Amino acid sequence: MKGERLLNAIGDINDRFITEAEEYKDSKKNFRRYAAYAACLTAAVFLFFPTLLTDGGELQVTDVETLYDVAANNFVSVYSPKEFIGSNPWDEAEGIKNLPVYKNLAYVDRSGAAAYHSNRKLMDIARDHARILGEDIDEFCYELSDQSVYAGTSEDNIPDEEYDAFSLMTNTKNYDISVFGNGSVSISPAAKPEYACDDSKEKSTEDTFNAYSLAEEFADEYSHLIGSGELTTDVTANYTYSSTPHYTISAYENSGNSLQSILNYNFSSVRFITDEYGSLMRITKDDILSSAEKIGDYDIIPASEAMKKLTNGEYLIKGMNVVGYIVGTQKINKDDVEYCTLVYSKDPVDEYFLPYYVFYVRTSLPEEYDEYEDKSIRHYAVYYVPAIEDRFVSYE
Repeated sequence: MKGERLLNAIGDINDRFITEAEEYKDSKKNFRRYAAYAACLTAAVFLFFPTLLTDGGELQVTDVETLYDVAANNFVSVYSPKEFIGSNPWDEAEGIKNLPVYKNLAYVDRSGAAAYHSNRKLMDIARDHARILGEDIDEFCYELSDQSVYAGTSEDNIPDEEYDAFSLMTNTKNYDISVFGNGSVSISPAAKPEYACDDSKEKSTEDTFNAYSLAEEFADEYSHLIGSGELTTDVTANYTYSSTPHYTISAYENSGNSLQSILNYNFSSVRFITDEYGSLMRITKDDILSSAEKIGDYDIIPASEAMKKLTNGEYLIKGMNVVGYIVGTQKINKDDVEYCTLVYSKDPVDEYFLPYYVFYVRTSLPEEYDEYEDKSIRHYAVYYVPAIEDRFVSYE
């Protein structure tokens, strides 16, 4: 069984968007209805990679040939805004005036994978997580920065030389542990649910689960992976055509310090990825700041100023099948804005990790693209406005 698992690991090892692929598996189903609607959102469309003027870097700009590849990831569909708010610790009432910005040391172009930590560092991370889980590593496989692969059957077979490594896959008795070049970790139980391996043991569609209770159970069982302080669970939802919720379940350490909690939420959270019945399929743990360098604290604009930018057409949109941001110029009606929060962008292709205000704007779908069975589900377009003052950010 070990050999088969390691072979599968080698086949999947170059998937730098392993988390996003799972999170957005339902987005492709929403592709057709949103594609045409996206054309109404952007009068001028370019692909941008924001950067800091103070660093002297230049912005890359690429024309987007069609909107059909970028629309699906720009919407959420829920019954209530509370379902996508989750437990983001940012609160403007806390009065935070500036936020740190980080240079992504594992930055890669659109065709590459993050390689920053050495092969030995990745093994150290894997060993630490195996130890926390009470496991011993049996097998491992590196993908090195020169695209070569090095595999072994015990911890002692590690190359003496140190190389930048894209990823490391290891097997223990009960888990498959992957460590990526930016320090992030993916942990999958080796044993799959019976119904996943035997069609005769299919579960009934009535076997639903309570994501909020499940989040508490996961956080309690795997608290040693999350942190030693007070833990906060975070559950958000997005609904498919058939009104089936797709949950994102995560947890992070709430330190009691507003700024540190914001950083933990954005850069050090633990996600619990389940199947449609609530069975745990994968745990992903971010440690993104281990491959980033703080370049300074930057003044941020208030949410009210970001709102003015949004209503004036100065916003960005994220696409699903492209890298970067789409810039739209159509003005947004303030009355349609139902919620605002703040998050960091932390994609492997981000040269810098910057904070953004995120606005959820109530919208409707053209009748020919609205295939939702339950018409009480609300649809929200998602827009991003950089929280850093304009004088620090270039879009040229």
